[in-house]
Amino acid sequence: MHHPQFDITKIPQDTIMKCAKTMYADEYAEKAVNNPALFEEDIVPFIYLGWLYHNDLMVRNSDGWLEPKEGVPFNENDYELEDGGWNLDVTLSDHEIENLEPYLKGLEMV
Repeated sequence: MHHPQFDITKIPQDTIMKCAKTMYADEYAEKAVNNPALFEEDIVPFIYLGWLYHNDLMVRNSDGWLEPKEGVPFNENDYELEDGGWNLDVTLSDHEIENLEPYLKGLEMV
């Protein structure tokens, strides 16, 4: 099955900023969106995660862990927690990914 390819450049700048300000304090959001290194590290992976989450590209595995559907490109190193390892439920909560739904649900990558 072919999954849509995520491309941050296809997301309108105002949508990116709304997502950033949902995830972070306004001041940091603006700094991160406008700084290429911070943008790649603190914005893109979490918008991608939100996009997957709100467009039915994630599933719960047999152990109850949230993970991308088979065949969806994903680098868990982008989501490593401060104490090591990764848990997407924690990441969703920490970055308020649930609240990105109005910006990312149904957002098509054409």
